[in-house]
Amino acid sequence: MLWSYSGGIKRQKINLISFLLLGFIIQTCKGASPVWATPSTTTSIPISENEAVGTSVYQLTATDADTGDVVTYSLLTGSGFTVTGDVVYTNTAFDFETTQSYALQFSATDTTRNTVTSPTLTVTITDYNDNTPTFSPAIYSKIIPENSASGTSIAALTCTDADNGTNADCNLSIQSGDDTAAKFTISGTTIETTGTPTDYESLSAQNYIYSLVVIATDNPAASAGTALTGTAYVYVTITGTNDNTPSISGTTPSSISVAENSAVGTTVAAIQASDADDGDDGILTYSIIGGNSGAMFGVGTTTGEIYLTQALDYETTTSYSLTVQATDGGTPTDSATAVVTVTVTDVNDNTPVCPSLTYTYSVLETTTSGTTVATLACSDADGPSVIYSITSGNSESCFTISTADLNTACTLDYDTGSQSYTLGIDASDGTTSSSITVYISLTAENDNTPSFAAGPTIPLAESTSIGTVVTTYTATDDDASPHDIVSYAITAVTNSGSSLFAIDTTSGSITLVQLLDYETATSYDIEVTATDGGSSTATGTVTVSVTDVNENSPVCSPSSYTATQSETSSIGATVATLVCTDADTADTVSYAFISGNTGNDFSVSAAGVITLSNALDYDAGTQTYTLLLTASDGTNSATATVAVTVGAENEATPTFASPITTTLQEDDGIGTSVTTYTASDNDASPHNIVSYAISAATNGGTSYFSIDQTSGYIQLAQSLDYESTTDYVLTVVATDGGGLTGTGTVTVSVVDVNDNTPICSPTSHVETVLESAAVSSTVISDLSCSDGDAGTTLTYTMTQNPGNKFAVSVSGSTASLIVNAVLDYETTTFYNLQVTAKDGGSPELSATVTIDVNVADVDEGAPVFTNSGTYAVTLSEDTSVGSTIVTVTATDSVDTGDSISYAFVATNSMFQLDTTAGTILLVTSMDYETATNHQLLVTAYDDTNYVTATVTITVNDVNEVAVFGSTTYTPTFAEDQAVGNTLVQVAATDGDSGTFGTITYSISSGDGASYFTIDSSTGIITSTAVIDYEVNTIFSMIVQAVDGVPALTAQCLVQVSITDVNDNAPTFNPTTYTVTLSEDAAVSTSVTTVSATDADSVSNNNNVFEYSTTSSVPFTVDTTTGEIITNAVLDRETTASYDMVILATDKGTIPLTGTSTVTISLIDVNDNDPSISGTYDTTIDEDIAVNTVVFTITATDPDDGQNSQLSYSINSGNTNTDFKIEVGTGIIQTANALDREITASYTLEVYVVDNGATPRTASVTCTVTIADLNDNTPAWTAAPYMFAVDENVATGTNVGTIAATDADTGVNSAISYNIIGYWSGGSIPVTIDTSTGVVTTSASLDRENVDMYVIWCRVQDSGTPVLSSDTNVTITVNDLNDNDPTFASTTYTATVTENASVGTSITTMAATDADTGVNAVIVYSFDTSTTAGARADFYLTIDSSSGLVEVKTFPIDRETDASFTVVVLAIDTGTTPRTGSTTLTVTVDDENDNDPIFSPTYYNSEVPYTGSCNPTILTLTATDADEGANAQLYYYFTTANNDFTMDSSTGEITRTSTLSSGKRYISYGYAHDGGATQRTSTSTTIRIDAYTPSLVVISFYLGINKTYYETVESAFISQLDSVYQVTYSTASVKRWCIVESSSSLIIVHMYVLQDTTTDSISNVNSDKLFLSAAAAQGFVASDTAGTPSASVTGASWDPYVIQQIPLYDTGTSDSSTPWIETATGIAVTTICVLVGVVCITMATILIVKYCRERSKTADTTTSGKPRAEIVESTDPSNKEPPPYSRQGRRAGLQAVAAASAFKSKPPTNTAFVVEPGGDINAWQKKSDFVVTNREFDGRAVDQATGQVYEYSTKTNERQWIKTPEGDPFKVNIGTNSGSFDA
Repeated sequence: MLWSYSGGIKRQKINLISFLLLGFIIQTCKGASPVWATPSTTTSIPISENEAVGTSVYQLTATDADTGDVVTYSLLTGSGFTVTGDVVYTNTAFDFETTQSYALQFSATDTTRNTVTSPTLTVTITDYNDNTPTFSPAIYSKIIPENSASGTSIAALTCTDADNGTNADCNLSIQSGDDTAAKFTISGTTIETTGTPTDYESLSAQNYIYSLVVIATDNPAASAGTALTGTAYVYVTITGTNDNTPSISGTTPSSISVAENSAVGTTVAAIQASDADDGDDGILTYSIIGGNSGAMFGVGTTTGEIYLTQALDYETTTSYSLTVQATDGGTPTDSATAVVTVTVTDVNDNTPVCPSLTYTYSVLETTTSGTTVATLACSDADGPSVIYSITSGNSESCFTISTADLNTACTLDYDTGSQSYTLGIDASDGTTSSSITVYISLTAENDNTPSFAAGPTIPLAESTSIGTVVTTYTATDDDASPHDIVSYAITAVTNSGSSLFAIDTTSGSITLVQLLDYETATSYDIEVTATDGGSSTATGTVTVSVTDVNENSPVCSPSSYTATQSETSSIGATVATLVCTDADTADTVSYAFISGNTGNDFSVSAAGVITLSNALDYDAGTQTYTLLLTASDGTNSATATVAVTVGAENEATPTFASPITTTLQEDDGIGTSVTTYTASDNDASPHNIVSYAISAATNGGTSYFSIDQTSGYIQLAQSLDYESTTDYVLTVVATDGGGLTGTGTVTVSVVDVNDNTPICSPTSHVETVLESAAVSSTVISDLSCSDGDAGTTLTYTMTQNPGNKFAVSVSGSTASLIVNAVLDYETTTFYNLQVTAKDGGSPELSATVTIDVNVADVDEGAPVFTNSGTYAVTLSEDTSVGSTIVTVTATDSVDTGDSISYAFVATNSMFQLDTTAGTILLVTSMDYETATNHQLLVTAYDDTNYVTATVTITVNDVNEVAVFGSTTYTPTFAEDQAVGNTLVQVAATDGDSGTFGTITYSISSGDGASYFTIDSSTGIITSTAVIDYEVNTIFSMIVQAVDGVPALTAQCLVQVSITDVNDNAPTFNPTTYTVTLSEDAAVSTSVTTVSATDADSVSNNNNVFEYSTTSSVPFTVDTTTGEIITNAVLDRETTASYDMVILATDKGTIPLTGTSTVTISLIDVNDNDPSISGTYDTTIDEDIAVNTVVFTITATDPDDGQNSQLSYSINSGNTNTDFKIEVGTGIIQTANALDREITASYTLEVYVVDNGATPRTASVTCTVTIADLNDNTPAWTAAPYMFAVDENVATGTNVGTIAATDADTGVNSAISYNIIGYWSGGSIPVTIDTSTGVVTTSASLDRENVDMYVIWCRVQDSGTPVLSSDTNVTITVNDLNDNDPTFASTTYTATVTENASVGTSITTMAATDADTGVNAVIVYSFDTSTTAGARADFYLTIDSSSGLVEVKTFPIDRETDASFTVVVLAIDTGTTPRTGSTTLTVTVDDENDNDPIFSPTYYNSEVPYTGSCNPTILTLTATDADEGANAQLYYYFTTANNDFTMDSSTGEITRTSTLSSGKRYISYGYAHDGGATQRTSTSTTIRIDAYTPSLVVISFYLGINKTYYETVESAFISQLDSVYQVTYSTASVKRWCIVESSSSLIIVHMYVLQDTTTDSISNVNSDKLFLSAAAAQGFVASDTAGTPSASVTGASWDPYVIQQIPLYDTGTSDSSTPWIETATGIAVTTICVLVGVVCITMATILIVKYCRERSKTADTTTSGKPRAEIVESTDPSNKEPPPYSRQGRRAGLQAVAAASAFKSKPPTNTAFVVEPGGDINAWQKKSDFVVTNREFDGRAVDQATGQVYEYSTKTNERQWIKTPEGDPFKVNIGTNSGSFDA
């Protein structure tokens, strides 16, 4: 409908009729239709699937014969494209895989609406490489044996690519995981092994797995994009094969010989063999497979030790060639063999045998020299002749042996020579021998009286030990025995000394039997009486002079003292008084310090009083003293320990320096630092400052602030509000360890912040006002502005009000916009107004309301937009930049001649408007998540009027792929966990919203898919099965995150490492062992080795185990190797076998145990003589029948087998072989008829021999008396007979006489006496005179062997038959004290715990004495004659009767006495006491009674605030006097420390966070020991100062290697110290770290401290002064480049090869946190960005305002179409048209549109990247920097030149904007108030 704004109803009707008539005429007069030129026929064109939306693809052309007709085009059929003008554009994204072509038809319509349809245009979509190759599955695994053949298939890979043609190729390659010498290759799609074999033994470090990463790369066609890759993971597990043969290298020893008498079980050699395989394939077992005739040898199957299994016999076999074999555990097995030769060496194993071992002869002293005394007869089974020699008893050389005859060789004299001779004679075969004894006795008369010489005076020290021989005082008697002197006795001793001395009755040796005491008596006279064999006596006197001896050591009781001395104690104060005494009356005890008197702070007086000699200062660091003193009498000494603890006094009160005032903004966040407020306290721990607290705060501020109780760091705990409270006064209390406090105040002022910005809603208005609107009429009734700050009154200002045509009217809190002046449409049609509402705060905040006022013409027509000025467009967010959004069209039905131009009402950086065509293009990407719609106001101008259209663009969401937070997750998961335990949570983010942003997780592939599941919503992966580490150690899964529709997928790899849990007990293989062992195996003999395995891994020591046994057996098992060895002497006869239970216990967190039973059977050794029971003595009638059984010998042997098989033989006495014996039974029979007259009796010596390899023999004498026939039996006169005789009496001593009578007469009454047998005592060493019945000794008697003899004696007549009578003679042997007490061992050991209480039992000593009665009563004592013995006696005591050793003195201190070694004496109480001794060692076990002690107690160091060139800052060192676990120290901080970490084992301190440079960090460290009851050290103070390396460090470049430097570093730093100390007397050079540049170049980073003030703890709070790096360099370098100066050159510096000393280069250090990533960097960067944004915003506002102002001056007479440029003018007379005139506004908008459409002329170099604020022309000055992929998202004006440039907020790049002609685009700053599109 056509409208006329003025006129009435009538005029409207006329116009409507005219319009309808005109349309009819036009329709009737239509001309020719358009004709298609392109496409003129069916046409096909190709485009790539990746063409962006909005790309032009085809030019449509149709001609029309009618003149003036305009042809318009539109898309008739088909999709995916749009037509704008005559160009076909894409309007959708293409996907070749979905659609390969589009068929399009277009219509062409001319002005007269003639329409024709085009031929079909087929658009063919070409493939673009937009799909990644994909493996299915993505994870493969394979197990192959090592050395698999070349071409062995590992995995057949399946790879697909959704693209087409070569774009879908999958070219496979192994990216990583293979060895340098490739073990794998890809053939086609199969991974195969190469010809290079794998080696199982070399892969232990990688767990025998190859982890191959396989890449699939496609092959994009030309212009079809870049190559894309997909990844697959192939895990190849290599298993071992038995590919190495065992090798036997020899034996140890290499040459093997063994004596024939070696014991069964003796190890003769060990096989040396090896196998290079791992695991079971490399475990060797040993065997003997040949040459072992008679099975004489065995071999340890696991040890390879060859040992004897049977006794050897050189006479049988002299050598063996054993074939040994070593077999591995592989399948099949491999083995190696070797021949081992064992040579048997001969041993002379047969000893000469003599008929009797003793012979007794009587010889007259008148016997001449050369007389034969006896003829010896010994034989040897080995064959050699027997050689006799006299080995003993022939001291006078009175006897010789000629062949076998024993002859006299001197004139014998009973009185002057020996009265008897006991000759030891050796019968030897050259190697072995037998000994026989020959007793020869003489006879004498008693005709002399004993006499003594003058008695001696013997000096004897009082310390002389018991048992010492004082002297031997003998008398003389010319008679010989038995008439010589027979005994000595002490008959009197002066001074009551009888009990002190004893005399040997035989030798006259006087011994001391009790200790002397000079203090009791100084001398003794001993009267000695000598008695000879005829009872004559004589007396003599021995004088003993006792000399004084300093035999007593001082004794300190107690020996340890503890004292606490206050640090405020005055000099001279008594610390402790030692109590040390000396039992020697003349000795004086003196005292002296041995150690511990640091600084000579103590002195000790002669009386043992310890006093202070210097003032103590606990706070200076010395807090304990351990004083060791000696108390000496000049010869002996004792020690005492005084532990002095310095008592800390709380002397100082915490003091704050001064109150602190600080401020906080009311909007500061919680945690904002307020200040660090610390106090000082001169006391040391525990009285130093221990805590800070806020005790009070004004205005209820207690909860608003918090303070760190350790550091005093105060921070904000609640949000502040200035409107509530403006200040707080905090009272801070510092409390020291003694409870003293100091207070200080911190005043916190709250600074008000104008934190509420005025809000106007809405912020923009578009209003239309008739030009006829009256002044003061309301345009907007309420601007709706408010401010959240209380009490704020807003003020309104028209900040943009051209011509002051409008004003703001305020009524109360309501502000309205009113007309302020007459409007004139013909002058100005549009006003852009700005109203600013300000709150007046500081900083002042404001809100701006933009108001566009269209002035409506009352009288004239205006352009009219189609669609009623409302356009709605819907676009997807991924619409390509450059796409046409919509074309707005306006027409002017009134002023048809006017051209219409378009412009945006407000600038918009996202869209571009064609000012002529009204086409709106997209110039930057849209983001649905940022804005879902855009509203554009577009104005259409004719020459005078404008109208506004609204373009609403709705953005549709497009699904974008999600992104995982990590491409690979590597969690760990413990085996055996219950189903449902969480493994890890994967997380992907999706910037989309709604369904597009909803992510669903799933496990797409991988071997872990059957063990784990994932929550589709949360991404939490949990277990679905119980996992066994021993089955699976690693899983891999591909997890995908899928979002909306169409679904997009993201993937990540989850590689799960299974951690071992100790769930397998060690197992033995085999579970039971059976071994044999010779019973005579020596202690520590190896029996066998058990072996266990544990299926767990080494993690947490799960498969590390120890062996032990629970069995009480004489064996032990090595905890590590499992070797079982003997630990005691074995005896098969006591125990024949043992079952030993072996435990293998692993070291897992919960230990598990496996068991095995080892049965050890003992092999018998012939170690027992046959034992003959009973006595064999009989009388038989001489007419007894032949074969009559006389005796049956009963014998047994406890050995086993052949060793217990006995054989019997008669060795001697079988005259005429009248008797025989059965070899196997021992039955003795008569063999011949007996004849008493020929042989009256027989003494048969019967040998019983076992069948051992080395036979053992026992013998018994069998006496057979032949009875004569007679009728009267002799009768005894006084039977039975009882005699007594002293032991040790001389041979021939008369024992007693037996007598009998016989009633017969004649020959039958001629009686004789005989010993028939022995009831007890064995073969008695006495004889009986057959005629007289006198019984005398025939050998030495020893009561300890036999104390009583019962003899069967017989008297017989001489009748026929002979008759006899028997009787028993009992001989009692009297005891003499002739045996020393003896201990079972020469040494004993025992233990006692230190600090054990007095009376604690330690051990019991036990000695035995073979004597009896008083001679066997033992008294125990310690030998205190040595220092060690006296020391032991001080602490220990021994009970004289029981031998119980106990603690005597408390305390025993292991740290002073780690052990006591003392000789224990056992003295019997015989008349002449005898002594035995042994050595007792008592080891003192440690008790945790010492605290750890730090040395030093103060540590001072420095560290860079960041970086880890040298991670260890310092190492704490403490010691503990205890031992073992009690001395194992653990270090720790007293409180949590977020800055540093301390290694609990080493005491190393490392940094754990970025520090504040220049800050002093003070911490306190402690150490505790590992005792069961822990003891803790006092604290040590640790000071660490953080510095910035670039400020203080200089670098020494040294041409030496690091190893050498470390050896000379001390000297090097010392020399450097000297250089700096010329200026700074106490300067100290410190080394930060060493960097190895090469093998011959190192860089040593160092810094210099001006002094060592802070090395003292008293200056712990003092500042540490560093020399600056430049200053430090100036001392050692001649220039800034670091050339070494004369101060560091010369001979003394040459060893260090100093090359250069530059300042520290941050590039040489290790990686550290960039400044931009630190908290400071982030904060500063954030502030700079915010400031930059504000500046850019303000600049933009100013530029827009400037441009609009400039437009006011535009030439109103300018006609024609304005140029698309902005003209810079320097002519002040040149006036641009007013901006709101028709010409000015139009020119301004056209200029803006032109500026927004400019395209830069491609520069030869792209823009140089400069930092914000840099020279924007810098890029023009450079030619060596190129930056691609630029995206400029903003524009600004250079304030200096007015030149306009574009910038990127992402890269900080800039480039100039130029006109199409290549000229700079400038604005005239200061004169042009127009605007342009930024």
